[in-house]
Amino acid sequence: MYSILFRADLISSFFVYSDMQKIKLFKVTFAKIYFWRNEKMLNTLNDVLNNVDNFIWGMPLIILILFTGILLTVRLRGLQIRHLGKALHYVFHNEDDGEGEVTSFGALCTALSATIGTGNIVGCATAIVAGGPGALFWMWLAAFFGMATKYAEGMLAVKYRVIAEDGHALG
Repeated sequence: MYSILFRADLISSFFVYSDMQKIKLFKVTFAKIYFWRNEKMLNTLNDVLNNVDNFIWGMPLIILILFTGILLTVRLRGLQIRHLGKALHYVFHNEDDGEGEVTSFGALCTALSATIGTGNIVGCATAIVAGGPGALFWMWLAAFFGMATKYAEGMLAVKYRVIAEDGHALG
């Protein structure tokens, strides 16, 4: 009696094992078909995104950034030239009635470190090596108009910042 139950148990185990193999084989086959169909779709999507990426990060973006800098320079009436003396003064001397937790120089260093980064330093060296001295002129021109863009960005950050309950500035 015990051996009959044991054999029945073996037979049922064999059927369960066989069904598990069929399910596993079905899952593998289904995954291969599913991936093959989606591979075509993913390749097409990748090609479309590459084309959009190449278009946007090419000349249109360079023109848009430069145009924005020129527009802000005109609208701010050459702020980067008119207030250069005041800016240099506040870099090294704090305002008498200024509020806040950070000195003017500390705020400048924080803003510049977040903006410039090491990638731009290497990028400038690479541009000079690849483009020669002419690249330096274009970097100066872009930096001049970029000053107005950076001023506008900082002004919007100050305008829309939020003061927390404990008095810290957020945003």
